[in-house]
Amino acid sequence: MTGISLFIQIKARANFIYGDTAFHYNRFYDLYRQIKTGNFNYFQAIYGFNESGRMINAVYGPGFAFFNAMLLFICQSWFSYQILTDFLINLIAGFGFIHLSRKLNLNIFVSYIMMIIFLSTGYIPVWNLGNQLMSWGAAITPWIFAEAMNWIQRTTKQVKAGKLAILMAIVAQIHNLTLLIVAVALVIFFLIGLLHSKEKVVFLRNIGLSILIFLCLSANVIGGLLVLKQSQITMPQSVSLLVNVLSLHKFYSIRTGLSLVLLLLVFVQVVVALLVLRKKSKLNLLFAIMGAAFLFLGTRLFPWQIMQNIFPQLKDSFQAPFRFILIAYPLIFIGYGLATSILLKEKHILGKIMLSLATIAMIFFMVGHVKTIRENVANYNNDTTVIGNSWPYKVTKNRPKIRVAMHSKDKSEFLKLYVNAESDYLPASSSQNAGLLYGKEVIDREKLFKHQVLKNGAMQLSWYSKKSQKTQLPFVMYRQSQLILNGKETKYQLGQLHVPTVTAKKGKNIAVLSFKTPVWFVIAFWITIISWILIIGYLIYKSVHKRRLFLLKLTWQ
Repeated sequence: MTGISLFIQIKARANFIYGDTAFHYNRFYDLYRQIKTGNFNYFQAIYGFNESGRMINAVYGPGFAFFNAMLLFICQSWFSYQILTDFLINLIAGFGFIHLSRKLNLNIFVSYIMMIIFLSTGYIPVWNLGNQLMSWGAAITPWIFAEAMNWIQRTTKQVKAGKLAILMAIVAQIHNLTLLIVAVALVIFFLIGLLHSKEKVVFLRNIGLSILIFLCLSANVIGGLLVLKQSQITMPQSVSLLVNVLSLHKFYSIRTGLSLVLLLLVFVQVVVALLVLRKKSKLNLLFAIMGAAFLFLGTRLFPWQIMQNIFPQLKDSFQAPFRFILIAYPLIFIGYGLATSILLKEKHILGKIMLSLATIAMIFFMVGHVKTIRENVANYNNDTTVIGNSWPYKVTKNRPKIRVAMHSKDKSEFLKLYVNAESDYLPASSSQNAGLLYGKEVIDREKLFKHQVLKNGAMQLSWYSKKSQKTQLPFVMYRQSQLILNGKETKYQLGQLHVPTVTAKKGKNIAVLSFKTPVWFVIAFWITIISWILIIGYLIYKSVHKRRLFLLKLTWQ
């Protein structure tokens, strides 16, 4: 499946550009340039995001940003980067689903059918068709559920604290919201495991150890959020929860779409779990109920209007109930595969019917996915469009230039032609029109100044002024930001958006923006680094030790 879609894209040399593309490419490019130049600034964007000093990577998947920055050293262009990452996400998601299938002893043929359905629906295709970070969380979800199964299937002493903690820490280094949604599902597995455990104290001790390992591996993420919280920041644009629910489609099953075929799979699985396999497989019943419940939460059938009236902050923070498919789809597909495998083993006629239905659904979703890829290729090759559904602040009128930029070795070219003005994490006294203000006060004014990044990671702006006058500088100020004007600390004024206005002298002016990192965060950061080094070292040692034992056994035989 992945090979077919990538073949079409590579043959057309097409890049798919959507609303989140420039946002994440700015993140990765910023850190890529920091590593390349050796000019590091953990908290401020000094090469990406218009060199504005925005705080994004530190609070939004710092580990994943570093991973992607390293990939940019391998990839010559954004085109090769998109191809490589699309291959990687499908590889991780596919192997994760098969790993979970083997843990549950699914029929191998059924496993691969359900895996292809998993890769063709929901969030996995959205990375290639929109660069949404939750796609990577969706890719890791099967691995997490495979470990969560241990809480239910194994004895308390067999439950290992490390693996699940590492997986959850990886998710924390990717996407905060994904972490919260997955944690909700894990609470259910935890409660069931605790209820069935005969050694509850040992069980709770293992969970406590797992949480401790997670905290050590994620200390930089937690610390970054605490630093950000000290400033008054804007929230993402408010969206009615009823707008972003799953909608019924005949064929479309990616992200917001819920096709009739997928709905049929859910219906069959729930009916079989309740009426046929209720006593034979409690685990299948759990998958059916949890999968259907989370799917229900993603629809307008759930009273989201009442929820947002009670908790209006959900319109800013959560925004989209359809995000629950992150949990629903892997549970539904693995549950359907489990039910089918059990019935096939028993030579029940329903097993063949469910297998036939799954095969038809697989073909249906594959054809639909290929059709979507072809439509995106056609859009990319259209000189009047090139980009997909997005809302850039500035975009070149010469759209074919974007195609050239996506294949250029200079990765900054695309970021100059397509400029976003997202309000995420901006320091401001009010969130109202924050993105528009950022566009006017930062993006539109950045070319009036000469930008330079200093060796200590600070940003320097220089300009000439015909007279002593008030001058607004095109970068943003957080509580920990420090501003030096012409070699001295200076007073400045902040507007609604925390962009400083200073009094420039006649002649050449130099302003330097830096960030004062709290000592406690430095400690938290090094706890994270040391913890990951120890974990990776231990995993390498364990792997080598197993191979040595295996080779010794072969030698003695």
